[in-house]
Amino acid sequence: MVKEITAFGGKALANHDDVVNGDKIVKAAVDAFGTVDILINNAGFLRDVGFLKMTDDDFTSVVQCHLFGTYKLTRAVWNIMRDKSFGRIINTCSGSGIYGSFGQVVNK
Repeated sequence: MVKEITAFGGKALANHDDVVNGDKIVKAAVDAFGTVDILINNAGFLRDVGFLKMTDDDFTSVVQCHLFGTYKLTRAVWNIMRDKSFGRIINTCSGSGIYGSFGQVVNK
């Protein structure tokens, strides 16, 4: 994706840190671009396993990414945006998060 963006004259940075290391991700962005104007919390995944078969590790990994990752990234940009009185934070959710998936705890 970085190659495609830069090929069209844009600026981009790849970062491979886990979202629970939001401070590292934001630091890399600030080091490369000077600031952060927008954060889109879009990381997520699903452990395709029913509740009775889900392990504590499966559940923890989902919560770490979806909930804690969103918190850590938002926390990392908060003071930047507050200090300049500008910024946007967008949180996304998949259909699985809204309606559930077959065999999952929030199954309908």
